[in-house]
Amino acid sequence: MGRRIKQRRKELKLTQAGLAEAIGLSSNHLSSVETGARKLSLEKFICICDKLQATPDFFLLGSTHRYNLPENLMDTLKLLLPEDVDFIMKTANLLIERNKEGNIAEQYLERIDDIKP
Repeated sequence: MGRRIKQRRKELKLTQAGLAEAIGLSSNHLSSVETGARKLSLEKFICICDKLQATPDFFLLGSTHRYNLPENLMDTLKLLLPEDVDFIMKTANLLIERNKEGNIAEQYLERIDDIKP
């Protein structure tokens, strides 16, 4: 759990001291939590989830996507029409392609018109 807290804190570019102050812990205590030497109270754990914008299961189980996609994403997609899901998939694939190639978003704005429902 501590390793995931540290990873998420660094993703958000927060210092250990900054996060500790924001949730009312000492830097030493937070450091011990991140190394697994100490545990958190439930109240402080909830504060960490809030400040690091992540769900408890991400920290406890590591079972969600590393970017902590909303848990209700699948439920939301189930409410869409099939053509809307297709549009979302095509858009996601364009973004993946852009990221792999290192291209800028402007190059793909023209292609969005091709996939609009």
